[in-house]
Amino acid sequence: MAFADRKLAFSLAALVSLTACGGGGGDDDRSLTPNDEPPIKQEDEGDKPIPRLFSNGDLSIEPSLSPNVPVGIYQYTATSANGGNEAIGLAIISQSGRMALAMEDSMEFARIQINDDNRFEQRLESTYTGQNEIARIIRGRRDTGVSPEALARISGTILEEASGNLILNYRLDRQQPDDLSLTSSSAAGTYSGIGEDGTGTVISLAADGTLVGSDTSGCDFSGEYTIPDPAKDVFEASFLAEKCGPAVGIPAGDRDGHYFAVGRLSQDSGSLTMFGTNGEIGVRVTATNTDPGEDEPEESATFFTDDFDISSSVVTSLEAGTYSFNEIPIEASQSDLESGILVISDTGRMSLATDRRLAVARIEVSDVDTFRTTLTQSERAGASQQPSNAVEIFGTPDNGATGTFKLAGSLLGSDQELLNRFSAERIETNDDVFTATPLDLPTVSGTYSGTRNPGAITATITIAVDGTLTGSDTTGCVYNGVTNITSPDAGIYEIRTTVANCSASTTASGSERNGTYNGIADFTPGTPDTIRLTLGSETNVEHLELERQ
Repeated sequence: MAFADRKLAFSLAALVSLTACGGGGGDDDRSLTPNDEPPIKQEDEGDKPIPRLFSNGDLSIEPSLSPNVPVGIYQYTATSANGGNEAIGLAIISQSGRMALAMEDSMEFARIQINDDNRFEQRLESTYTGQNEIARIIRGRRDTGVSPEALARISGTILEEASGNLILNYRLDRQQPDDLSLTSSSAAGTYSGIGEDGTGTVISLAADGTLVGSDTSGCDFSGEYTIPDPAKDVFEASFLAEKCGPAVGIPAGDRDGHYFAVGRLSQDSGSLTMFGTNGEIGVRVTATNTDPGEDEPEESATFFTDDFDISSSVVTSLEAGTYSFNEIPIEASQSDLESGILVISDTGRMSLATDRRLAVARIEVSDVDTFRTTLTQSERAGASQQPSNAVEIFGTPDNGATGTFKLAGSLLGSDQELLNRFSAERIETNDDVFTATPLDLPTVSGTYSGTRNPGAITATITIAVDGTLTGSDTTGCVYNGVTNITSPDAGIYEIRTTVANCSASTTASGSERNGTYNGIADFTPGTPDTIRLTLGSETNVEHLELERQ
């Protein structure tokens, strides 16, 4: 990751444009908002109050938070003052009142305190692109319109401090934590990662609450961390950075100092995400507690790459499985909405099969719980309406309440324009089956056949107990490949196969159909067992619905 002209140290997260409407970005300056308060005087220099900032104070509990603003992970939704583009990111609130608001191109920090009206108003320390020269304040309160049974929602505004002009409106929707209890013993471990600029960072958390670490620029870290609530996946840290070398655009001395940070730690995947500041420099760390013998996915992996590597970010933030996909109208008059199924594997491979579109992608979830990646698609044979010409898919978990796991997102065009909005809800029909008996190769092995129209093309494939796949269809296609169970608890598996000797179908020529494909399938137990398999190459996407013979 490039650091030129940016005050964002030790960053380990890939930054991409992020808005549900395809917008976002701005100029490239990410320095924190200068503090226009005079230098803090020592006690014998006067009685000027010390401003309440994220970057000062200690880790003590802020009693006014409870029960108005619960500790936790929140989805952060920001809307510009003129009601334009909506951007989605992540917020973390800890017991001291520290709040981090993170987008993929910015971080903002506050240490909130609830007043007698159950509201808060505090100074922001900001890396907000294009706003770093403007002193800003954040106002907000818990939304009383959300029923007590639902997870907390906080809404408010961010304003220019001097003029009071509105910069943006925001909403925080608290996310459902996992079912594991986070303690200092379970958090203990060494977490490491490498940024796009090649800088490596290692952070070790000890069971006694101490934090130590280093990075490859020379920084040494030492401090402490606390876990405010075992059920919330949140930790808070205070640490000293010393002996830091320079980053791109940041002199070495500026990176030293005392930092406060809040973070999320997922025990399921062993991943750590942390956002913090020393009042001058912002820090974002994404790292993983990885078994040294475990293979890491290559950073350049795509849907078409020859691997079945599991994505830790997908395992942490999403749920593998089959989802019902439904288009959300952009305009009230819109009709004939698109629908179908969306399948996600723990490798990050994703397939979409609707009434008009077949598409594949491979996703990684960012440190602010969003994904955005290239989409490869074909028109579905026999479709009554052409699909939009989408080239990217954007999405985020929409699990702000208990119940079925959901996604919300959009399909974007070549100019990043919004083409379709969608919601996707995970189908749980077979969860009990695969929880009791996870899918394996002997279970999925067998011969499957099915006919698709128009064209009356019949395909037959055989999966052996060792995963070998062979098959053919009535246009002459010959399949030779391998099968791998990638999400056994969700009944999802993948294949990689060569396809040769094809004749044309109703939607693609023989040469377009020939090639090397990756595929993602769901397995539905029954009499007979059925599989739905979406195959994608760089030139073609096909969908097979087959029954065990």
